[in-house]
Amino acid sequence: MNFIDQLAKHLSILHGRVDNTEVAYINAPVDDLSGFAKTVMNGNGLAGDIQEAGRFHVTLAIFPNFPDEAISKFLELSLPIRFNITAIKLGTFPEAPSKPLIVHVDAEPALVRLQSDIYNLGIKLGLQLPDFDHFKASIWQPHITLAMDVENMPEQFAPINPVKLNVDRFVVQREGYDQIVEINLPGSIKDRPFITVRSIAQMRHGQHIGQEGRKGESGGSEPGFTHGTGSRPSWAGNKTATEGGHLLRSGKFALTKDRWAIDEDGEMIGAWHDTPEEAVIQFEKDQEEGAKSRERSAKEAAALKKIISGDLSEDTIKAWSGKRFRMRQTYAIGWIRELGIRWTDAKKIVESSPSAGVDSGGGRLINIQEVLALALDFLNQAEVTRIAPRTLEVTEDEFVAMLRGEVVIHGPTRRVLAFDDGPFTIRHGKHLDQEGEEGRKGGSQPGFTHEEGSVQGEESQEEVPEKKEFSKSELERLEGLASYGYSKQAEKEFLFNNFSKEEKEGKDYVYFSYLRPLGFWSK
Repeated sequence: MNFIDQLAKHLSILHGRVDNTEVAYINAPVDDLSGFAKTVMNGNGLAGDIQEAGRFHVTLAIFPNFPDEAISKFLELSLPIRFNITAIKLGTFPEAPSKPLIVHVDAEPALVRLQSDIYNLGIKLGLQLPDFDHFKASIWQPHITLAMDVENMPEQFAPINPVKLNVDRFVVQREGYDQIVEINLPGSIKDRPFITVRSIAQMRHGQHIGQEGRKGESGGSEPGFTHGTGSRPSWAGNKTATEGGHLLRSGKFALTKDRWAIDEDGEMIGAWHDTPEEAVIQFEKDQEEGAKSRERSAKEAAALKKIISGDLSEDTIKAWSGKRFRMRQTYAIGWIRELGIRWTDAKKIVESSPSAGVDSGGGRLINIQEVLALALDFLNQAEVTRIAPRTLEVTEDEFVAMLRGEVVIHGPTRRVLAFDDGPFTIRHGKHLDQEGEEGRKGGSQPGFTHEEGSVQGEESQEEVPEKKEFSKSELERLEGLASYGYSKQAEKEFLFNNFSKEEKEGKDYVYFSYLRPLGFWSK
């Protein structure tokens, strides 16, 4: 068991909770906006409860049933370098009973990357979401809540001057802002990200109370401490049961000794429950929901790929949008962003779309098929490379920049290029118009692949194999990169000095595939 897993397991000991699967909020704290909130509320003639200082944040995800053990996976995320976000306009959520006054945040690339990584990891782990779609990139609206219980919201808010805010960490919190873990973002690509652990319970150094003298448990509350060395897991008590083919154990401590959880190879799976039957029923339900979520995500990704390639049939749009063909303007903007278009551009596209009626509140309804056609026209005209599912299309310079951990931003999309499992597609030169191929122009759509023989002149493309095995010598050579520093010139010197002529001609030096072999990011 690695340090992170040990740390996550130890958190439940430090907390001493009855249920360690309470709701978890994953937030990115920002600067104090108390003064700003007062100013804009006075300017709009509003009154309400302003958020307390130190609690202003962007919510990245909410997981209603988040076990402490899941923390270990979130600590292993590849983190962006500290970045700034911009508060751009006031707003509210009319349907929300809490009557919040919010300020919308522009979807900066690093913020989009961090949020989508957290959301996708939660889906992968099968964690429950309050609403499956709510935190998808196509719908998620990054915002900061300024005040609650605000009465007499205006139909239109006064414009504000953009406000720059710093994001240097994200936190996992329970109800009442009880912070479990604070993950600090690195200041540069040379920094090792460090983690701040804050426990609700007081940490005790030395022996744990009530365990003095027990064989194999000499105590100690530092991270990584594990009770016992026998076959029984550190979290488990003496009672065991078998239900539905699963081994279950009672808890070890006073608050969990009469409750049950599944033991899978020594790992506690799921939450504590009053009976073994309840634990297994909930586990199987969570597994089923997770499988459905993954299947739904796969279908949506396949439909999105078709849309990007020009397929705007009703069946494709139905598979992508959940059978919705008309939606409110705000939601339509979120869906268009799924194509890799930044918020400001998506807003312009949606606002230029013909109206498809009005909703119950008098707002515009948007025909999603029409607005998608406008969005694809925008993509064609932009002549920039974008991200498609499972594929990154980048230039050599962009790829090398990605290896350095830099945020690579494409033209008007301002979309970050994140790592993927490949295959990576490298293109040299500009895309050429490909007359005669209906619905495709220039190959600038995400995931677009030139047909054989359609690229002329010196333009070409090569694909990196989906999986590349590294020999020991290759890994040693990659590890040597650290000694060269991280300037662009240093990268080129390293490539020149460490790869043979044949390798350079084969462009293997571009194909490192991942930075992970260098050890700078944890998988």
